[in-house]
Parts: sequence; structure tokens; C-alpha cells
Amino acid sequence: MLYQKTNFINKDLILLGGGHSNLKVITDFIKNPIHDLRITIVSDVIDTPYSGMLPGYFEGLYSWREVNIDLYKLSILGNFRFVHDKIINIIGKKNKIYFNDRPPLSFDFLSINIGIESDITKIKGAQKFAIPLKPISKINFDFLKKASNLNNIAIIGAGAAGVEVSLALKKRLNKKVNIILFSGENGILPNYDKFACKYIKNLLKKTNIKLVENDPIKIITKNSVITSKNSKYLIDKAILATNGKPPQWLEKTDLEKCEKGFIVTNSKFQTNFDYIFSSGDVINFANKKLPKAGVYAVKSGKVLSKNIRNKIFDKPLLNYRPQKYHLSLIGLANNKALSNKFGFSIISRFNFKIKRIIDQKFINMHSIANAMNKFNKSLDAKCNSKMLCKGCASKVGISVIKKSIPKEISYISNDASPIPTSKIYFHTIDMINSIITDPYKFGMISANHCLSDIYASGSKPVSAQMILQLPLSSERIHSRDIVQIFSGAKTILKENSCELAGGHTMVGEDNNPVIGFSLIGKGNNSSKKKIISNGDILILTGKIGSGMIFAGINSNKIDSFHHVPVLK
Repeated sequence: MLYQKTNFINKDLILLGGGHSNLKVITDFIKNPIHDLRITIVSDVIDTPYSGMLPGYFEGLYSWREVNIDLYKLSILGNFRFVHDKIINIIGKKNKIYFNDRPPLSFDFLSINIGIESDITKIKGAQKFAIPLKPISKINFDFLKKASNLNNIAIIGAGAAGVEVSLALKKRLNKKVNIILFSGENGILPNYDKFACKYIKNLLKKTNIKLVENDPIKIITKNSVITSKNSKYLIDKAILATNGKPPQWLEKTDLEKCEKGFIVTNSKFQTNFDYIFSSGDVINFANKKLPKAGVYAVKSGKVLSKNIRNKIFDKPLLNYRPQKYHLSLIGLANNKALSNKFGFSIISRFNFKIKRIIDQKFINMHSIANAMNKFNKSLDAKCNSKMLCKGCASKVGISVIKKSIPKEISYISNDASPIPTSKIYFHTIDMINSIITDPYKFGMISANHCLSDIYASGSKPVSAQMILQLPLSSERIHSRDIVQIFSGAKTILKENSCELAGGHTMVGEDNNPVIGFSLIGKGNNSSKKKIISNGDILILTGKIGSGMIFAGINSNKIDSFHHVPVLK
């Protein structure tokens, strides 16, 4: 009988998206985990930017890292799985989320907190030629590198976001770029008082930003915009700061939606499936109307996190009661900010200081360094000062093998070994522990890992058997893992014309799967060493390869955004 030292996994919670509310759920469950619950973060981005600091990034107040929260490292800190992929559908009654090129993920509980998109349906050419501000996570951060070479930039939409981004870009690029701000039919800052609108108009004029009012854009081309009054403006790039709409894929789900396509929830953030929660800009409440504003995120995150936990434990859920009035702050790129509450606006340096404090407080709550200090954890919590190696680096040392291997085994190969009774067949066995926590992509990596040994011997793969160790879990969880791992591995083996003939499974004490393959190859060209030629691709592994990258990410020495592998 296996002595149970690790958690027994019985239920799956998937957090879809890294919005402000889900971030609160993540930090709460890092601090206070549920021992039989496995959490998976699913996101098509690794870094999620904080929307309140994006104009500050454009202005140059903050660096790229200072405005982004590293979801991948938060997943390591919480011992969560991280799936970096784009979903295409949710079927609530089947408890599944779907992707393009991989099997669906099953869940027991789901929390949806994804971004909305800039509405491009009313502007011809917007999808092809404009940069949308929404979803925030999709902002192309390379845009600023190219912006200094542009002559004319159009900002389409003169609400708070459009005004803030216009002023921020103008300050950063100074006189090098002409900026034109276009308002819709409701004019500039339609939800603000006359004092605020007058002040902003004067500020735009003072900073040489051209304001085109009450003349919505109807066409965007590669180098121009055309308004509803048929006025044409030559531009180099257009940025959309228009109203948001839900992602188009939501239309196919069986979640209840309002007439505008947003997910409908009750005051407890539950959808028409009581085990599926949703929050943020992507929802509309069934019994109340709220503006799409990030100021509600902190309070809604607390209620969402508590309700998910209560649902898991079958306890009563809380009602979310938003504040009647909220404080809105707009940075003006002049060390001042505009505050608006109760329908009144004030512009001051004090407001700017308050905005920076609020923004910094939010980002600090979710930074890796502060999270480690707050929760008294490290990214290498299992072994404190010494990090356990993973992948190839986790092998037993070669010096140990040389001392202890039986003398009758005279042939030791770094790759595949020839089968003694045959001159054309080679055999290898290889195992790898979870260098990543996405089971499908880990299946792909493990298959590639073993195939490389066969190819290095000069032979071609013929047949494979899988060795699979799964964590202590219920049969339902084991079934979900096997589907993901098997599909990922089989995808790679099929691409290499290798048949997966069978295998062996077992349960172990690792928190994540361990995968290996026994693989047979046919043919031998190993005696002919390939000479490296000019133009060949050289892949570096070992101490200066992927092992070092993962070690750097796990020890918080390097960013995960530029280094986490994306398999397509």
C-alpha cells in the first residue's frame, strides 16, 4: 500500500483569464489552498497587464515589467497548472472548455474573467488596420518602438481611455508625432461634467493634440481615416479606444447572455450553471447595470473568491453589492490627474499622487517578490535554497553509474543502444518529470524527448510504449490526465510515423505526471557522423539550454514571458 504524503486530487477548478477578479482568487488560494482541489490557470497570455497603468507605460512612467503581472510564476508559486492556449468554446453542461488543436479540458468549477474587445463592427477596415486597446492583454508592446518613426497617429474614441492614451503618447513622443483624437456622436468624455470636458479640451489644444468632435470614423485604411462627414485624414497608424464588446467565441457557448452578448450572472457571480462563475467586463448582472470600470474589481474579486470556496464546500454564497458611486481617475501626463465622483471633477497634483499609490498598490499585491514575502513561499518551496533539477538534468550522475553499473554491461550509450541480436534495430528508454504543468504539451515534450535518442543513433522510430506515473487522484482526475497526455504524445509520435503500441501506468507521490517511453528504431547510420555545415541549425541543450531557462524562471531570475515554450 502506498503511504500518502501528497495531496489527493479530487476536483478541478479552472480559472479562465487573468483579470483583476481572478487575480484575487489566485492570491487567496495560494495563501489558503484546498487540499483536494487542483487549480489550472488557462490564459492565451503569460503576462497580464494592469489596465490602470497602461497609459503610464505609454507615457514612460513605468517599464513593461512594472505594469504586467506574471501569471506563469504565480502558477508556480501556488502549485497550479498553467495552460497557455486560446479557447474557442465552453459547454457548461458538459463541464468542458474547448481549444483548436488539443482535447478539451474538463472542470468541476470554472471562473471566467477575460477581457472584452474593442468594438470594430461599425468601422470598415478597423480589424485589418487598427490597433485595439481592448483586450488590454493583446496590446502590441512593440508599437512604442515603432511609434517614434510615425508622423500621424489617430486615436479613435474620446472617452477616458482615449484621452489618457492621447496625452500619454504625446508626452512620450513630444513633437515628433501629430496626434488626432476623434470623438463619437456623444462628444469628448460623455460621462463627465462640463468642467472636466472644458479643461480637457484646453489641455489637448495646449499640447497640440487635434480634437475632431462629433464626427465618428467610418473607414480606416492603411494610411488614412474617413469620418461620417466624409472628411479624410492622412495617418500612419490608428488606435481604437472605442466601447467594448464580448469575444465572438462566447456566442457559441451554452452560457446565458444578454442582448449585447455579455455573460449574464446573478449577484453571486454565478451563470446559468451554478458551478460556473464569471466576473469583470465580460458580464452583465441580471438585476443591476454597472459601467465597465476596473474600480469594481477589488471588491468583486473578494466576493468571487469567497463564493468559489463556499461553493466547493457547499456553503451559502455571498451577494455582491457594488458601491453606488465610484472614484474615476484620469492621468493627464502633466503630473496631474482628473478625479470624478458624485458627478463632480477636480484636477490636481494630489490626484496624480493618489492614482500612482492606488495603481502601485494593485500591482504590488500580485508581484512575485511581494507574493513570496506575503505568503512566506518561494518559487522553489520544496527544496528551499537548493532547486531540484528537472528534465534531462534530473538524471543520476554519470560518475555514480560508472561505479555501480554491472561489469557485464559493456556498452553504455548516450542515445539508443543496438539490440544485441539484431544489426538494424536500436532501443532506448527515457523518462522526464514535469518541466511544465500543461499535461497535453508535456505529453508532446516527453515524446520528442525520447524520439531524439532514436534519431541521434541514426535510426528511424518504429514502435513506442509509454510509461506513465500519475499523481494520487480520483479515477475521474486520472481519466482527464490520461486523455491530455496521451493526445499530446500521440500527436508527436504520429508526426514521426511511430506507432504507440501500449504502455504501463502507475500512481506516485509527485504532484504532476512523470512520463517515459520505451522506443524502438530501425536502421543504423550512427557510424557516419554528420559534419556541421554552414547554414545548419544548432540547438544548444544541457546547462546552456532549456534546463537553464526553466531554472532561471523557477528561481525568479529571469522573465517567463520571453522564455516559456509555445508549441504549435
